[in-house]
Amino acid sequence: YKPVFTGALFAAIYMVLTLAGIMAVTIAAGAAAGDTTGTDTMNKMMEIISGGYDTMDMSDPLQSVLQLGSLAIAIPSLWLASLIVRDRPMSSYSSSRGGWSRRVFWRCMPVAFIINGLPIIINDVIIEKGYQNFTVKFTVLSFILLTILGPLQCTAEEYMFRGFVMQTFGSWFRIPVIAVILQALIFAAGHPYNRIGQIAVAISGAAFALSAWFGRGLEVSAALHIVNNMTIFYLQGFGMT
Repeated sequence: YKPVFTGALFAAIYMVLTLAGIMAVTIAAGAAAGDTTGTDTMNKMMEIISGGYDTMDMSDPLQSVLQLGSLAIAIPSLWLASLIVRDRPMSSYSSSRGGWSRRVFWRCMPVAFIINGLPIIINDVIIEKGYQNFTVKFTVLSFILLTILGPLQCTAEEYMFRGFVMQTFGSWFRIPVIAVILQALIFAAGHPYNRIGQIAVAISGAAFALSAWFGRGLEVSAALHIVNNMTIFYLQGFGMT
């Protein structure tokens, strides 16, 4: 029953921190734009949120903060929930080695680039001739924000789905593959793509789960996830996808 309490508390903390973050961003962005009332800034933020993936543009600093930062908040939210409920330490979600291993993570990054990053670059830049549309859409601020928040967003999703969700289901069912399948379906449901897109996300979620399972930690799946997303985001910021 403790994982249920942890999940409920995590959701509550996440909502509070997200709302607080949106208010802080609204005030800061409004002040920077000279929008003293914050009305125009809030309207723009609502357009970004309602647009979802169809309007996602990581060359816009405000979008990076909203789309990526709002998910990155899940890491401290889960840490606080696990600390309060005392079901299990946060480090146990990271790996069976007793915590996050930077050594394992960085060793996985080159392999992740070959598996995930390189095929995306070949397809989008060479096959689809994205190089013909090369345009620097990034600002210095948006590039920095993406570089910081992008990996945190991917890692946060790994903690949520391959950490908390998969390990919770894994403790409830005697057949581990059930946990892999269930978390993959939930992972896909959280991505508002069409049916084909959701099938692709479910397959990715299962692949991330298996890599975390056999790799004995989230370092492997996080590396794959980060390379996949960041490659797409960077290509988008340079107008090539």
